[in-house]
Amino acid sequence: MNIEDAGDLFFYELKGAYYIETTLGEELAELADQANIETLDEQADGSFREDIHEAFQTHRDQTETHVGRLEAVFDALDRQPETHEIRAIDEFFAEKEQFNNVVLNDAARPLYYLDVGAKVEQLEVQCYDSLLQLAEALDLDDDVVENLEANREEDDEMRRRVTELAEGDGAEEVLGYLADETTVV
Repeated sequence: MNIEDAGDLFFYELKGAYYIETTLGEELAELADQANIETLDEQADGSFREDIHEAFQTHRDQTETHVGRLEAVFDALDRQPETHEIRAIDEFFAEKEQFNNVVLNDAARPLYYLDVGAKVEQLEVQCYDSLLQLAEALDLDDDVVENLEANREEDDEMRRRVTELAEGDGAEEVLGYLADETTVV
């Protein structure tokens, strides 16, 4: 696809958003399960892991809706849904797999997964910000804009939720536990 004007750029970005959402649909259930692994150590309260699990499960469910909204955008513009690869999203999850291969203390998993979640949400929000800017410049129909805005709003809400979990009492407890386990500073 050659990009010659704002319409081409919009569809290029839309295909990227569709790739991100369809990729997330596959990855979030796994991330939710991995974040809720019961630790074999003495890290206390499992409710922190359960909260993370619930947040990722909720976002997985939302992602199915996001995919549907993007398909509605393609349909409203008389286009077939297509993707183009966004390497950043693939790299986030490749890095997560690399982390899983080297982590020896399961208590570290929730903190790391929250970081991955925050990065993914920020990428999604930025993607929708770009699409909305282009949609406004192109004066696209309200149904297109409303679908994009709804996805952006839910992704930003999830970004805030993940950030709150990463900065909350559960994270502090895990950090304290991991700090106590640290032998080298």
